[in-house]
Amino acid sequence: MIKRLNEQEFCHLKIDLHTNGQLWDERAWTELGLQGRVRYAQISIDSARADTYAIVRRGGIFERLLKNLAFIKRLRQSGEISALEFSMVVQSQNFREMPEFVHLGRAFAADTTSFQMIRKRDIFSGDEFEAAFIGNPAHKDYPAFLDILKAPDLSLPGVQMGNILAYVHRSRHTLSA
Repeated sequence: MIKRLNEQEFCHLKIDLHTNGQLWDERAWTELGLQGRVRYAQISIDSARADTYAIVRRGGIFERLLKNLAFIKRLRQSGEISALEFSMVVQSQNFREMPEFVHLGRAFAADTTSFQMIRKRDIFSGDEFEAAFIGNPAHKDYPAFLDILKAPDLSLPGVQMGNILAYVHRSRHTLSA
């Protein structure tokens, strides 16, 4: 589809990309003719560590991602991309990496690092979702999740807590209770 949006017909069109970053390398950038066309890019990564990435991004290769993020960083720093966001869907497998994820975003020139709580989708069985949904107060790791939310790194500029914000308020309430 991107290849079909040639520059002559859509010369003023700016593209917002949402990707996992696995295929976004210099070759793809050139072949798709994206130079001067990308306004904003959101990269859904969901992890800051290779071992967790292998679980939450089945089939993704963390080393490839890091190489591609270095290329994307150059695009952002040169102004080729106007805004760059890294996003994480928070679940039981990755919540402990939230502060690290903020630093991953900063290391690769992301303007924003955002977090969203996992939602039930058709890809999960009831048991799988129950195990992944760290926002459930009955989850065995829920207290640890609330503790992670107190990390100072999660209050840095450019961090957006999305629907995690309600849990942040709960974690602060447990601190004062």
